[in-house]
Amino acid sequence: KGVKKIGTKAFKSSHLEEHIFDPAFEGEIGVKAFVDTKKLKSVHIPKGAEIGASAFEESGLEELIFDPGFTGVIGEEAFAGTEQLKSVKIPKGAEIGTSAFENSGLKELTFETGFAGEIGKWAFAHSRLEELIFDPGFTGVIGVYAFAQTEKLK
Repeated sequence: KGVKKIGTKAFKSSHLEEHIFDPAFEGEIGVKAFVDTKKLKSVHIPKGAEIGASAFEESGLEELIFDPGFTGVIGEEAFAGTEQLKSVKIPKGAEIGTSAFENSGLKELTFETGFAGEIGKWAFAHSRLEELIFDPGFTGVIGVYAFAQTEKLK
């Protein structure tokens, strides 16, 4: 019932401005499904989604919201190059792929209390991070170069 998968490059370079998935969506957001959608400003990811490699790469995202209870994978380079994205809260059940937010405009990154997942290599490298908020009881894995060359991070 409903959409099960959004295929590879399904909305590549389209003029979408917002995409709100059905909260019951439990499918895959395919490889480069929304790549280079410069007018896409907001996306709401349901808890059952799997985000493919480069799914939103180079998009115009300013707002990224994950449903409470999200336990999926944020694929390799899924949000790489999203220069307008300034803050995001990573759900405690997420797994973050290699270079998932590399070269993004992120300034503030918060990990939900209880996050114990893996942060892939180069996940936030070369971003504009200024503030990084971990739960004091963080027990996850931080990959090689995960926060490399985030020169404004203090």
